[in-house]
Amino acid sequence: MFTIYRQCFKNNFVKIVYDISWGDAVKLEEAISKRILFLCKEKGLSVNKLASMAGLSSSTISSILYGQSKNTGARTILDICEALDMTIYDFYNDPLFKSHDIEGSY
Repeated sequence: MFTIYRQCFKNNFVKIVYDISWGDAVKLEEAISKRILFLCKEKGLSVNKLASMAGLSSSTISSILYGQSKNTGARTILDICEALDMTIYDFYNDPLFKSHDIEGSY
C-alpha cells in the first residue's frame, strides 16, 4: 500500500491511499490506475513527472488516476508506456489484467 496526495482547494491536501493488491474483481479504469501508480512507485516517479515525460497534461493523468476518465485511449496508454520505457504488452502483462472479473464502465 502506498499513499499519494492530491491538491485540493488553496494548498490543502487530501490524502488518498491506493491499496496495490491483485486478485480482486476490479473495474478496468481502476486496474489501469493501479498499474500506473505501481509503475510510478517502482520507478521512483511522481505522477507529475510521468505526465511531463509522456507529453500529457497533469490533469489528464489525474483524471485517469482519480476515476474521472472512463475510457482511457490507446494513444494515452502508449504515451505513458513510452515514458516508462516499456511496451503496451508489458503494461498489460500483469496479473491485475488477467482476471475474468474486470469490468468496464460504459
